[in-house]
Amino acid sequence: MPDEKLGTPAPVALAMVVCDAIYQDPATKKCTLLGTFSTITARRFPVSHPQLAVHVALTDGRGNVRIKLALVGDSESHPPLFSGEGMIHFADPRV
Repeated sequence: MPDEKLGTPAPVALAMVVCDAIYQDPATKKCTLLGTFSTITARRFPVSHPQLAVHVALTDGRGNVRIKLALVGDSESHPPLFSGEGMIHFADPRV
């Protein structure tokens, strides 16, 4: 994650959408979000949700940035249900 003390600003999230799947057109690189939702409904919890995808729109990133995404419940006292991290490359917008 960027270190603002060193002058690398953190990216800003413009949107985050949870859905069943994401299709990316190989020719245009445009994404289609399939089956968007904001809650998981079940008769009782805990419940297993077999698959989901998360589309995040970020701005103001510079260069390579390590990001972390965590899926948490409504109580921060429990550990995340899922977490993952990776690198994202932000191309120079001047090019």
